[in-house]
Amino acid sequence: MKRYDEYIEINSPWIKNIPMNWNAKRLKSVAAYISRGETPVYTDDTSCTKVINQATFSQGYWNTKKVRYTSSSPIGNESVPKQRDILLASTGRGVLGKVFYFDQSDTYIADGHVTIIRTCKTLNSRFLYYYLSVHFDTINGLLARGSTNQTELQEYSLKNMPVPLPSADEQDQIVRYLDWQVSKINRLIAAKRKRIELVKEHFSVRIANIVCNGLKPNTPMRETGIDYIGAIPSHWTVLQNKRLFKSMNRTFQGIPTVLSLSQKDGLIPYSEMTERSLHTSSYENWQLVCPNDLVLNRFKAHLGVFFASKYTGIVTFHYGVYEAKMPLVAKYYEVLYHTPEYCRVYAGQSRGMTVGLQNLSDTNFYSTYTVYPPNEEQREIVTEIEQIEKQQSSIIAGVNRQIEKLQEFRTRLISDVVTGQVDVRGIEVPDFEYVGEADVAGEQDEGETEGEADG
Repeated sequence: MKRYDEYIEINSPWIKNIPMNWNAKRLKSVAAYISRGETPVYTDDTSCTKVINQATFSQGYWNTKKVRYTSSSPIGNESVPKQRDILLASTGRGVLGKVFYFDQSDTYIADGHVTIIRTCKTLNSRFLYYYLSVHFDTINGLLARGSTNQTELQEYSLKNMPVPLPSADEQDQIVRYLDWQVSKINRLIAAKRKRIELVKEHFSVRIANIVCNGLKPNTPMRETGIDYIGAIPSHWTVLQNKRLFKSMNRTFQGIPTVLSLSQKDGLIPYSEMTERSLHTSSYENWQLVCPNDLVLNRFKAHLGVFFASKYTGIVTFHYGVYEAKMPLVAKYYEVLYHTPEYCRVYAGQSRGMTVGLQNLSDTNFYSTYTVYPPNEEQREIVTEIEQIEKQQSSIIAGVNRQIEKLQEFRTRLISDVVTGQVDVRGIEVPDFEYVGEADVAGEQDEGETEGEADG
């Protein structure tokens, strides 16, 4: 792609140079409004005013599951963003600097962790969105202050950051061009993420078949008379969980390794969590976990949040910790209880008025019937499943590397165009269907983490 004929040196951490016919302005001179939102009084009443927090948009798309509510009135409230405003996450390492182009028609109030930027007529707000979107590292390096996770965006520094300013017509052309090109890249990313889902589906079917039917396809089968179990190898037995497991509440001394459950990563040391909750102030009533225990998040049994422990450590009292009463491989039951059939059973056995607060009690867990292959066969099944999981991980890692390359190309393209390193003025943009981040968001964006603060 061609460059402009002449450039002016800027030598700023934000902009190296800009085309001769562009200007560079401080943000405060091209923005009509720059301010944090308010600290709302929250309510559970979903008929009240919606509140935007950083989690609502920090993944790059509008996540309505993260919206909260306040009794504050939006009338005359300066913390109410308008369409085409820019929202900027303003606190916390890893989140601060995330930017969103606000295009929602509903009325919201932004909370105090979100900065609202409303541009003047001389600056296309979507042009500013693209410019900020490629400066995450610079925003954190130059505009943030604080330590560890308590970083704060400094409003004075934000207002004085330099912004490249082409003519209004050129800004509009740049935005049209980037919307077009970004849509093409996003469409490719969406196809890659769809492939990942198909890979997961393929391997989950293979794994479910092995864990429910064994490794030998010609093994004689027998009907169990239990709808969610169906036919099983004739040499397997069916037992209630009370025959296989017993709930443990072991005492411990000192503070062993703190463990947490992640739907994505399983039961792992808290120090290895990619997303962490706040630390608890006390480990009173926490439970000791040993290798080959089966650990359950009682409130997520319907999602199959059962995991075998490879560690000695402690977990919050919200979890169920079960020790084997018979020779068994806990990893086998982890995989078995992740199958859709058992998820449905445990959903039905959980009690509570609200999804997410339904508790699977020991009594209901114990009363559930499950299969029991011979212990050695369980080991063989788990060994085969681990090999299948390695194959799956290898394929998914390869596709994720392709996605990363596309994301890097998208960022570089946006950066080059919005800073004037390439000239797109003469490029004709055809009619196209815009594809945004919401259209390419993968399952990982919705992953939930069970942190130690559950206690």
